Amino acid sequence: MTTVFLHPVRHIIFGQPENAIARWVPVAVVVIVIFILSSIPGDIYPRIDIPNADKGMHAILFLPLGWFFARAFAARAQKRAIVGREALTAMIAGIAYGALDEIHQIWTPRRECDVNDWLVDCAAVIIGVVLWQLYAWFALRTHAATAGKQNHAGAETGQT
Repeated sequence: MTTVFLHPVRHIIFGQPENAIARWVPVAVVVIVIFILSSIPGDIYPRIDIPNADKGMHAILFLPLGWFFARAFAARAQKRAIVGREALTAMIAGIAYGALDEIHQIWTPRRECDVNDWLVDCAAVIIGVVLWQLYAWFALRTHAATAGKQNHAGAETGQT
């Protein structure tokens, strides 16, 4: 039963769908979640007595944003691991959204625009993009190796 549930989740996180909507829905979901959480007035959030706990929350939210931006832009790389321009575009998009999120908090009661929060957002987005690159590189390399072994085995048995 768990496998049935996890397959779609695994595909959403790790898959590279051909459909543009399927690539961008996870980005939109993370952006909406961040926007909703940023819209909550500061006095409604529960108090946590851990120094800089909010920085951890920023990292938890913006790392997946970097991952999903990289995943969405990777489709432009045409089935190769995301490289150069696509990675930079994903980073810029995530960093820009982090800045917009901090600016948005200026108008949220008892919230403030904090450069340190934005720097955490930037770092988390960059880490998310790099993690996607590493995953995509490894997945493509593994796929190529598996395909090569299958082609080699087929040639030995006379099958193609």
